[in-house]
Amino acid sequence: MMKRGQVTIFIIIAIIIVASIALVFSLNDNARSLFTRIFNAESRYPETVQDIKLSVQYCLDESFKAVIEKNALQGGFYFSPVNSIYYDSDNLIFSRNVPVYFNKGYSVPTLAVLRDQISQGVFYELAGCMDFEQYVNGSVDINNAKVDIDFSRYNARTTINEDSVSINIKFPVEVSFDGVVYNLEDYSSNIKTNYLKMYRLASEISQIQGKYGDEVCLTCNAELADRYEAQLLNEDYYEDDDNYVIIYNILMSDPLDDKIEIWSFAHRLRR
Repeated sequence: MMKRGQVTIFIIIAIIIVASIALVFSLNDNARSLFTRIFNAESRYPETVQDIKLSVQYCLDESFKAVIEKNALQGGFYFSPVNSIYYDSDNLIFSRNVPVYFNKGYSVPTLAVLRDQISQGVFYELAGCMDFEQYVNGSVDINNAKVDIDFSRYNARTTINEDSVSINIKFPVEVSFDGVVYNLEDYSSNIKTNYLKMYRLASEISQIQGKYGDEVCLTCNAELADRYEAQLLNEDYYEDDDNYVIIYNILMSDPLDDKIEIWSFAHRLRR
């Protein structure tokens, strides 16, 4: 039989374990995700394999951040749609193609399109980060391990939530090390962002434009922006004597108040 002192020690250890788990789940999503990744990697893989897996994860995280920022600046698109306006402004981050959300009618991309654009964009950014070309002819030697990546089997599922966007991907990375083959294919990333809120605001502004035709209801747009706690900037682009374009930029602090997020879209109107 265990003595009372031993029982007390086991109870204390159990409390510490439970408290530690609770602490992890009270952390923000990125911290919790990083903790889980490192814990799983250390418990399952040799250090060399673990480092390779974490380097892929790093590339995914960086690629995901870049895509979310770029897509927002291009109205939800990674690849420019046909109906878009080339926008070159000294005041904002970079020149880009801004989609037209209104042109004789409402033409806003669906959430399904936004999810697909994120998934495809991440693939292209990830391929660049992982230096896709070096894997074309077969495996690559990294720290005494042979690494083979099948980019053709990339598969992603993107979820756009109220204050975040997450992505889960299947990205087959095969690592041969010390006579053992490790298949590393499951990765995920999450970003706190107002992506969905900015999209909704842009959609509502475009819906209101449909009610006013070629007239702009400035007070309507201002009231909507206030309701979303956003700043709305607009710039006129004159195409010809008959048409002009309004470029809208929605500015909103991200959920963590770390930076300003920007969502851009355009309306083409008749004079």
